[in-house]
Amino acid sequence: MKLSIITHIRLAAHDLKRGLLSLFIILCLFFVPCYSQDEDSSSVSDVVTSLFRTEQPKIGLLAQMSGYIIDRGTTLEINGVGNKFRLFLTGSFARKFTYIIQGDFLEEYHLLDLKFSYIYREYLTIDFGRFKAPFGKEFLIKDENLLFIDRSRVASKVGPNRQDGIQLRGKFFDGHVTYRTGVFGGEGTLFKSQKISLYSGRITASMNTSDDVMLAVGYSTAYSEDPMDVFAAGFSSGYSGDTRRFWGTDARIEFGPYWVEGEYLTLSGGSYFLPEGAYIDVGKNFGSTFSVAARLDWFQEQVYFLSRPEELRIDRSYLIGLNWYPEPGLKFMLDFQHYPDSRVSVVTLLFSYAVNTGN
Repeated sequence: MKLSIITHIRLAAHDLKRGLLSLFIILCLFFVPCYSQDEDSSSVSDVVTSLFRTEQPKIGLLAQMSGYIIDRGTTLEINGVGNKFRLFLTGSFARKFTYIIQGDFLEEYHLLDLKFSYIYREYLTIDFGRFKAPFGKEFLIKDENLLFIDRSRVASKVGPNRQDGIQLRGKFFDGHVTYRTGVFGGEGTLFKSQKISLYSGRITASMNTSDDVMLAVGYSTAYSEDPMDVFAAGFSSGYSGDTRRFWGTDARIEFGPYWVEGEYLTLSGGSYFLPEGAYIDVGKNFGSTFSVAARLDWFQEQVYFLSRPEELRIDRSYLIGLNWYPEPGLKFMLDFQHYPDSRVSVVTLLFSYAVNTGN
């Protein structure tokens, strides 16, 4: 079969404007002169300090742009997009209070986080506002710190997402045990819920068996009394039952520069579908500037009709990712992803820059 090549440059006007704005800001970070009272310097960190002052409040930025090639077997598609353009406002006051405001400006303005925190002790911090509900491991990782360009399918599909509510979190034993737990309004919609319907929590434990070996495990659970929480999580059809419970577990082992990690998440309750999925990663760090990793990503949804299996939807993919960190906050990512069921392969190159994005 003759291979036809289709080249698409489909950046919409608003994407192009924000992409150019992101590029302009990034160029400024590299080429605007920076002056220090102690010594002359033009490093990226000094430029960032000059443009994004450390005084309160701090203004932060996350800008990501990518290009990708999709091989569908009969066609080859080339595209470029602006992935993310987010602005942050972070700071602290009265010594024990902190705040973070995060907004997405890529298409139209969308408020992502509005979180205020009271730090009582290392073992107790109280968060309130809008933020990610404490569920899963990869879902809670900040976008600029992800191992691959996109989260796993299960981390994107199974979980309560961002919520409005109150959370308690802390750590014990020098950080080897951590916890997060909270109550939320549900529905994943800013300030729209009139009652508490979602309860979520996560606990982790880690130990160092030797100087080079570390083992960590985690467990997450979330319980919902409102069916709308499930719709907000991305499931728009096939719901039955009054309650839903998300749960999952994860583990990671490090030995020197190598690591193996996996996570399993599922949604139980009701009678129509039981979505579940998992991923397994293996990788190696080459110092602090380069890493390589491979992933097996699996997700399935089973749709029921009159208590009989009607359809089993399975999504599998294999990934290889290369990450280069030339400067703090600056990252280049190259991912190769293959979908054996649909015989589609995707190669993606992403440029990411982040500064003052909060904790």
